[in-house]
Amino acid sequence: MNDMELACFLSVARTGSFTISAREISSTQQAVSRNIQALEAELGFELLNRGGSAITLTWAGERFLRWRTEHDAQLSTLERQSRRMSVEGMNELYVAWNDWTGCPLGLEEDLLGFRQTYPNVRLHTRQGATREVADMLEDGNADIAVLPEYSTYSLRGLIISPPFAEQAMYVVSRDLEELPSMEELSELRQIAAPMGEPDEESVRRRVGMFCAELGISPKQMEVVPNVRSTYTQLLCGGCYTIAPMSAAAEGLRWLPLPEHKLRLVFVTKQGRVSPWVSLFESYVRQRRSSV
Repeated sequence: MNDMELACFLSVARTGSFTISAREISSTQQAVSRNIQALEAELGFELLNRGGSAITLTWAGERFLRWRTEHDAQLSTLERQSRRMSVEGMNELYVAWNDWTGCPLGLEEDLLGFRQTYPNVRLHTRQGATREVADMLEDGNADIAVLPEYSTYSLRGLIISPPFAEQAMYVVSRDLEELPSMEELSELRQIAAPMGEPDEESVRRRVGMFCAELGISPKQMEVVPNVRSTYTQLLCGGCYTIAPMSAAAEGLRWLPLPEHKLRLVFVTKQGRVSPWVSLFESYVRQRRSSV
């Protein structure tokens, strides 16, 4: 959902008229209707009763309007709290991520924008394997983390928010110069590193699901201890892995997998959801939803 779709819905919900709403937002009735239809398609349910002389909200539309109103009120409260707390001095926020997710690239604009919008919050970033990031959250060395959705199923005692962004996946190798056929990939050795799984079998199961989704049947799959050892193996050639884009892959080639996305989630510790954590999460979600 984007800002225009929401603006059209909120206006029609308030006025009960496409004509009045079109004047309010300097648009046309057709454009207002199309934007609301797009929002309904994304949500999966109808927001408006269009059959009678007056436009009214469906039951689901009323619930969505209530949720959106509460969401905006919460965000406004957090922003007011931010401005009020800024008088008291600098506040710290530590954000961590899995070193496979390529977050420095994927979230670069969000991090920069957050720093500019809330200069009184000193934003620190940290990086590590999924288990290391989980330990940072448990030990209080990170307030919020960004992790791949599939790597979080073994984490306990943490709040895992629904996916908020998608990022393209890539075939990573030293030697590949163009995306080969899935049959050609099946002939090469597949390298896999743990993403927070408790044992090697869990790693193989996760990578196997990935490969099945792509139509790859690797004849040889090797599980290595960590991401750094994966890079070492890849640099030797004759093997590949599947991963998000990362800034750390010097000497390796990255080939995009068409239509294949990685979903990222926010992860926080129960009882440590500070105003700054909520403010950061709301800020990133709002930016992503308006793209």
